[in-house]
Amino acid sequence: MRSIAYQVNEDGQLVGAVLHDGHIVGLEYQEEQILSLRVRRVDGSCVQLAFRGVGRFGCQWFLDGAIIGDVFIWDPRRVPEHHAFSNMGVWAALSGYGSDVARLSGTMRSALELGKRWVVFIANVYGGNMGVLCDEIEVIEL
Repeated sequence: MRSIAYQVNEDGQLVGAVLHDGHIVGLEYQEEQILSLRVRRVDGSCVQLAFRGVGRFGCQWFLDGAIIGDVFIWDPRRVPEHHAFSNMGVWAALSGYGSDVARLSGTMRSALELGKRWVVFIANVYGGNMGVLCDEIEVIEL
C-alpha cells in the first residue's frame, strides 16, 4: 500500500487519483472517526479513500455497485452554490434527504459548527451520492 499524490483543481474536483467510473466495493466506518471507501478503478486496481476525523457523513440513495462520477473537496465555508443547494448536492447528501432550502441550510450551519477542515462530495453516476465532513483525506493504492 502506498499513498497516491492528488490535487484539487479550481472547481474543487479531485484530480490525479483516477476514480471516475470506478465501482465502490467497500465501505467501513470505525468508531475512531475513520471512514474508508474502497474503489475498484476501471483498470482493475483498487484504491482506498481514507477520511480521518470524521464529524459527519451521509449517503443519499446509495446503492450496491455505485459508480463514481466525480469527487470534490472543498473548505466547508466555500462550497460552490450550484453544489450546495441542489437536491443532489453535498448538503443534501449529508442530510440524507430532501431539497428544501431551509433544511439544506440547517444542515450546512450544523456542519460548519463542527469546525472540520474539509467537506467531500462523491457524486456518483449510479447509486446515489455521498458527503463527508472530515479533517484529513488520504488516497491509498491497495
